[in-house]
Amino acid sequence: MDMDVLSEILQSLHLKASVFLHACFRGDWAVDTSGQRRATFHLVANGGCWLHMPDREEPIALAGDDLIVFPHDAQHTISNSQLPIAEDFPRNQLPDESSTGPGVTLICGYFDFDRDS
Repeated sequence: MDMDVLSEILQSLHLKASVFLHACFRGDWAVDTSGQRRATFHLVANGGCWLHMPDREEPIALAGDDLIVFPHDAQHTISNSQLPIAEDFPRNQLPDESSTGPGVTLICGYFDFDRDS
């Protein structure tokens, strides 16, 4: 699909995207937007990470240029680890500048319908 056509479709739907996180993570980290009652997206700009969902036994490997969209609020966690994330592990923390290892750049946000249009 031509990007101009896609842009026109999104404009006609009055769909707006808001970025709430654009960061490069290193070391151990986890991002979870579950429970926001909004459509969310995650773009892996570069690097690799793992998508964990409770209804899937195995995590899904993600790599640069992968885009995940949850049109409905779906429980999920994206992290550096293929292993399940402990319940008490902190999520949505800004990257620690002292962490080392391969970097993963994520752009995460929400989709909303512009109700003013």
